Amino acid sequence: MAIFTDDFNRANATSLGSNWQIGSINTPKYQISSNTCRYYSSGTQAHLNCMNAKSYGTYQYAQVTLQTLPVSESMAGPLIKATYQGGGDGYNLSPTYQGRATLRRSGTIVAGAGLDSTFPTSTFATGDVVRLEFRGTNSVVVMKNGVDIYTYTDGSPLTGDRVGLGGYFYNADWGVDDFSGGDITTSAPYVDNFTRADSTSSLNSIYWEKLVTANPSMGISTNRAYGSTLAGIGYPYMVYGYALENNQYAQFTIGSGTTFLQNNNGRVGVMVRCGLAGSGDGYILWILDTSTNLTTQIITVSGGSGSSTIANTTSISYTVGDIVRFEVSGSGASTNFVVKKNGSTVLTATDSAGSYSSGRAGMALTYQSSVGTNLFIDDFTAGDLAVTTGPLQSTRDYGVRSYTRTLVNF
Repeated sequence: MAIFTDDFNRANATSLGSNWQIGSINTPKYQISSNTCRYYSSGTQAHLNCMNAKSYGTYQYAQVTLQTLPVSESMAGPLIKATYQGGGDGYNLSPTYQGRATLRRSGTIVAGAGLDSTFPTSTFATGDVVRLEFRGTNSVVVMKNGVDIYTYTDGSPLTGDRVGLGGYFYNADWGVDDFSGGDITTSAPYVDNFTRADSTSSLNSIYWEKLVTANPSMGISTNRAYGSTLAGIGYPYMVYGYALENNQYAQFTIGSGTTFLQNNNGRVGVMVRCGLAGSGDGYILWILDTSTNLTTQIITVSGGSGSSTIANTTSISYTVGDIVRFEVSGSGASTNFVVKKNGSTVLTATDSAGSYSSGRAGMALTYQSSVGTNLFIDDFTAGDLAVTTGPLQSTRDYGVRSYTRTLVNF
């Protein structure tokens, strides 16, 4: 994962330097003036995409600090999912005078300027950090000072690999500072404790999506995740919209109300190294609940169906409140797993086939009609093994000014 930063602290110049490229052909340039990025000339309105020369992955962000707001018209702002010399493509947030802003998709306004009444107006001020993120499969999120303030859902999402600065503007009376952009960092764990409104058909968060599109949804009941639709032997996987480092973990707390040893093949657990939404690929650790025992299983799934069993044991007991953790590390024939319960290792295994080497984390939950809903997940956590510092850490670094955001109560 890569991040590019630029504080513009260098000599005045009529370009931003070799790390930047002009995204729209034959357009004016940006300049550096008094350690701030500004528009090079006024008098010609243009949509400028000045992108860092590097390419980035699916889940991108870009952010700037607003140094000087324009007296009139609009100014440059963060740009994501653009292409080199794409003629103004990508998603761009462009603050305007009076503290307002517009969100554009390849030059077309999709929010702001009165087109979307839910888009915040009179929002931005000098010193604010404004940020765009692409999350999940089609969500473009506007943030201010580390807080989500608007989400645009694109039915045909852009796929560009560049980030940078862009906007429509006419005057050179604005300035931005402290650019940061690239792959969304995942160095700190994600946490969801599900403390939001109940739902029978959704987890009520853009951070989750189905790994198998056709499978039933999860829901929320009294601050716990559960299988909200009768799943039979289907697997309603829900998975985070961000890739983690290859050595990763997922963990959960067995939620209150869970009643074991009565469900006919109900399953509750977590996933690592999941593929993209709809792929149905990844590793699962789950507790298989029958009327006679609890079986801890590690399996691979491909296309939404179990393809091989890596570990299978009935020697581990569980109860409400237990913290169950699933770790994966290595690759190829040395793809290794560790299962922990309340911090102690209770199972180790190896996938000699090395089925999956990277991906995301998620949950798996099913139930049977003979018993109904009796399996619950609480306090889901996922992150990189190299940086985990505790079972429920929940911070993310948002780049240059180190805004730290807590991902609790999605």
